[in-house]
Formats: sequence, structure tokens, C-alpha cells
Amino acid sequence: MGDDEFDISSLTEAQLDEFRACFNEFDVDKSGSIDADELRTLMRTFGHEPDEAEIKRIMEEGDKDGNEEIEFEEFCRFLLRKRKEASDKDEMKEAFQALDRNNDGFIDKEELAELDGLSMAEVEQIFKEADTNRDGLLSYEEFLAWK
Repeated sequence: MGDDEFDISSLTEAQLDEFRACFNEFDVDKSGSIDADELRTLMRTFGHEPDEAEIKRIMEEGDKDGNEEIEFEEFCRFLLRKRKEASDKDEMKEAFQALDRNNDGFIDKEELAELDGLSMAEVEQIFKEADTNRDGLLSYEEFLAWK
């Protein structure tokens, strides 16, 4: 998924204002960019104690030009990417719940076979690939990993 997919020119004025206010909260020294120390400070403000690996991961994910700081446009793209990821997770959860007809938190072969167009051989193949603990059931985690 490239950054071109997250074009900030499509944001409304209200969305840009919301993103700018959030960015300004992170940009403690008002330099126009967010560095690792500012990110760490803000996360602590919200009660989260990030370790160095987490700070590094977030900075690498947000800092696309490699200058070890996150500028406003990078910040906007980062937020858009995170919103899309959250939306995708919601869609996956809904798909899992739709397949889990008896609401037991698992998809069994019979539930999967109820899908139109899936043969029992296809169901068996899906379970062979996705059912990593070989219990005959697909958990939500297995479903996500397989998809």
C-alpha cells in the first residue's frame, strides 16, 4: 500500500484542522515536525509507556523521507493509513462474525461449507492452510492470519 493512496488533498478543511490540532499537540517545541522524544512524551501523557522499539517502529512508519522527524504531511498520511487499517480490521471482524453462524467464536467446516460456491474440497484446503493448531476450528486470529 503506497503513500500515494493516502492523498491528503482529498481531506476536507475540517479534517485538516483536526489533523493540525493533533499534530500541534505532538509538536511540543513547535518546530514543525515531531521527533522521537516528542512522540515518547505525548504517549506518556496518555498513560502509555512506550519502549524504544515501539518508538522506533512508529517513527519509521511515519517518517517517509528518512530525516528522523515526522512533518505535517507525513503525519496526515500516517493518520489516514491508521484509519484505513482500523476500518479493514472492522470489516474482517464483521466477515468473521457473519461466518460464525452459531456465535461460538470459531468457524467450523460446516459453517464455511454453507458459503455458496465452496466445495468440501475447497473447505478442506482452507482449513489445511488456516487451521494452524489443527483443532478443526478457525479462531479469529487464524482467520486474520489466513486472509
